[in-house]
Amino acid sequence: MSTHNNSQQNRSGSPLFSSWLKPRSVQLIMVIMIMIVVMTGFYGEQFANSGNIKALLLSFVSTGMVSIGMMGLLVTGVFDLSVGSTYAMAMIMIGYSLKVWNLPTVPAILFTLCVCLLIGVMNGIIVTKMKINPLIATLATMGIVRGLTVVIGGVGVRLPASIKVLGQSEFLGLRIPIWIFFVIAGIFIALFKNLKFFRKFYFVGGNEEAAKLCGIRVNRIRFAGYMIIALLTGIAGILHAARLGSSTAQVGVGMELSVIAGVVIGGASLKGGKGTILGGIMGAFFMATVFNIMVISGVSAYWQQIVNGVILILAVYMDVVIEEGYLKNLFRKTAD
Repeated sequence: MSTHNNSQQNRSGSPLFSSWLKPRSVQLIMVIMIMIVVMTGFYGEQFANSGNIKALLLSFVSTGMVSIGMMGLLVTGVFDLSVGSTYAMAMIMIGYSLKVWNLPTVPAILFTLCVCLLIGVMNGIIVTKMKINPLIATLATMGIVRGLTVVIGGVGVRLPASIKVLGQSEFLGLRIPIWIFFVIAGIFIALFKNLKFFRKFYFVGGNEEAAKLCGIRVNRIRFAGYMIIALLTGIAGILHAARLGSSTAQVGVGMELSVIAGVVIGGASLKGGKGTILGGIMGAFFMATVFNIMVISGVSAYWQQIVNGVILILAVYMDVVIEEGYLKNLFRKTAD
C-alpha cells in the first residue's frame, strides 16, 4: 500500500521532483540561466563577457537593495511608491553635503541616511497613524520628495574623490557596491529567517486581526518596514552617486514599478504574508537581466518602459492566478 502511494506521489511529481523546484528563487535561477544561455547563443562575447556581467551586477545593486526593503513591506501587506524619489533625494543630499556644505565623508553619509529615514518616518506615520491608504500616502510622498529634490538639487553637483572611492574601487575583481550589497543581502536573509521580530512581518501580512489578538503591534511592524526600505534606498542612492561621481535629481523615475514587479515575480503577494528576501533579490536580478538584454539588443528606452509596465501587469496577474489556485487545479487535472 505504501509503495503504491509513493508511486502515485512520484507520478504527480510531489516530493522527489517538485519539492526542490518549489521555491520561487530556484525557479528564477533556472529561468535566468536559460536566458543567459540563449543570449550567449545570439550575441556571443557581446553578452557573455566580464565587462557586461560586471555592468549587469552594478545596475542590479540599486534595485536589488531596494527590493529587500520592498519585500519586507509587501510581506506585511503594504508597499512604498516613493522609493524612486527617496533614491534621488539620497543622491542630492550626499552631493550637497560634501560639495556645498563641506561636510566630511562619514558625517555626510550619516546625514544623508538620516534624511532618508525621515522620509520613512513620514510614510510610516501617514500609513499607520493617520490610517491613509498606502497607495495614496506613498504616491503623495513620492511627489513631495521629488519636488523637494528638484528644488534643492537643481542640476546637481560633481562629487569629490573621497566618496568616489566607495563606488569606483574594486575588490577581488568586483566593485565595492556589489560587495556591500552581498553583505546587506546576507544580513537581511538571516534576519528574516531567524529573528523573531522579522518573523512577525509574516503574521501581520497573513492575518492582521489574528496578529493583533496574539499581541503583535501591527503598526509598529509596518512602521519598521517603512524605516528599513527608506534606509536601504538611501544606501542605494549613495552608492549610485559614488559610482557616477556626481549627483542629479533626475534619477529613480519609475524605479518603484520595476522593484514591485521584481518582488512580485520573486514570490511576494500583494495581499501580504508571502515571500522571501532571496526570492525578492532573484526577482530584481531577473528584471536587471531583462533590461540588460534590451540594452544589448538596442531596444529604445521608451520601449523599455513599455516592457516594464507589461512585466508588472503579468507579475500581478501571476500572483492572482496563484492565489486563486488556478495553476494548482490545472496541474491536478493534468496529473489525473
